[in-house]
Amino acid sequence: MIVAKEFGEENYAKLDPLTVSLPHPEALAALVSRKTEINAHFTSPPFQYIEAKSPNVHRVLSSTD
Repeated sequence: MIVAKEFGEENYAKLDPLTVSLPHPEALAALVSRKTEINAHFTSPPFQYIEAKSPNVHRVLSSTD
């Protein structure tokens, strides 16, 4: 929805080639460690709370955005 908002509804899938699917625990570990190319993660509790406490992570948007 954010991509469609930013780039137009016809480009809703524009960033799909840049995404990978990982289970939340693996994505959390990759994001917090900064040892992989993973640099963003859409998540849910309790993972969002753990990520929020990490000095290597900052929120860009939320589900209400």
